Amino acid sequence: MNTRVRSRLAVVGCGFLGACLASASDPPSDAPPPPPPPLFIELHGPTTQIIYVNARQITSVRTPLDVKTQHFVEGTQCIIVMTNRNFIAVRDKCLEVMRKIVALTPAERR
Repeated sequence: MNTRVRSRLAVVGCGFLGACLASASDPPSDAPPPPPPPLFIELHGPTTQIIYVNARQITSVRTPLDVKTQHFVEGTQCIIVMTNRNFIAVRDKCLEVMRKIVALTPAERR
């Protein structure tokens, strides 16, 4: 083994090269934790298509005020507002949507 490499390992304080490589690849302790994985709930669009919505991205759920004003498709029972400010119109009633969100375990909702 080259004396230059040996002295470098001694300075780092690694007697075993594999341990040095493992510790070098560890993220720094001040790094933010990775984002939680998406958590999908199954809903139905106004024309009965299946929609999977990430429950972690829902900011509010509300009943449409007046479907006849043509802001939303006929058959819309509930409006879901997402974190990116998009609206999702669904055929499911708002109470049903809220039950699906609340049915998730507390650990899953985080």
